[in-house]
Amino acid sequence: MGIAAPAPAVWRCEEGLKLFGPKHFGFNYDYVPVEKLVRDLGLA
Repeated sequence: MGIAAPAPAVWRCEEGLKLFGPKHFGFNYDYVPVEKLVRDLGLA
């Protein structure tokens, strides 16, 4: 089980994702909003 919260809009824009997106931290995947993950997994 985990807890997630949507990121503020400033971190979701192109510049925000360049600064603090997954790739900034060495992860090899693109950012996906938590709302989409919840919807796609049928948790909402």
